[in-house]
Amino acid sequence: MNAPTDRFPYLHEAKAPAGAEGWERMYPYFLVSQPEGRDFEQDRFWFADSMHWSRAVHPFDSIGAEAVYYGCGVNGARSIVLPAALGLDVRMVNGFVYICPQAVSDPAEIQRRLALFQERAGHYYKNWDSLYANWKEK
Repeated sequence: MNAPTDRFPYLHEAKAPAGAEGWERMYPYFLVSQPEGRDFEQDRFWFADSMHWSRAVHPFDSIGAEAVYYGCGVNGARSIVLPAALGLDVRMVNGFVYICPQAVSDPAEIQRRLALFQERAGHYYKNWDSLYANWKEK
């Protein structure tokens, strides 16, 4: 455990604390790293979101993290169409929430998404004063 390493541990390298073996069975399968996705997950940057989820999340409360990150992902990737982002992926590890940004790396796809972003975000910049006035009135 004290051996020097030149990288962060992979998502699946976190060991369960004594007595917590099999914790994965308590969470939905899509929130837990699966063997068939291991190679894909190893090539991504996962980090514990200890700012928003500082404690382990109870199994039935995992819907909170799931909904937040999938909602943010859909909003950024499909509604606003951020050019270089496809949202966030989420996993549970020993009860803790881990997230990973999903980046767009193909320059042609980024350009395609940029045109959509400029159209959608541009609407708000062009109409900011009237949109803000209507919001205040509501």
